[in-house]
Amino acid sequence: MSGLAVPLPVLPPTPAPYTNSLITLFGFGLAIVGVIAFVAVVLGFARLLRRGGPSWGLLWLTLGVLVGGLLLAYVTQTSGQRAADAAADTYRPLRETAMTETIGELERAYGVSFEEYPSIPLAVEDGFFAESLTFPDGHTEQCFVVPLASGYEVRCGGNTPDSGTPLAPVS
Repeated sequence: MSGLAVPLPVLPPTPAPYTNSLITLFGFGLAIVGVIAFVAVVLGFARLLRRGGPSWGLLWLTLGVLVGGLLLAYVTQTSGQRAADAAADTYRPLRETAMTETIGELERAYGVSFEEYPSIPLAVEDGFFAESLTFPDGHTEQCFVVPLASGYEVRCGGNTPDSGTPLAPVS
């Protein structure tokens, strides 16, 4: 841990957000083709009436393609979105627990108190977060919580984490 008092929490990878599957895109494409064909048949309907009768089968076929494509897209998109939501709902409590535990560890390690509703980075990729910290003598200061590969570093003073001074752990 190279002298840093609090290690980064170990979390599973963040679930990927929902994206449309190829089947969903195919359903939307089928619906678009159905709309175009349906409009073409309807526009040609008056002409067909003058020629001896419309082709009702063609009209129903294009309407069926349109509705079938929409149903396919709706079912696959809804099931995909629900699966992505379920994965996010499973991950969210893990993230909240890790954040709460890590904030407690940082408070104990550096002898400071975070203000109400703090938020800290849980991975190096999250970058730094600026937080107001209360020190044992009662003064409050804007500090930066910086995740490094080896653990957290709290830097106070300055306008950026690079210009801040790292706090020394008290425990």
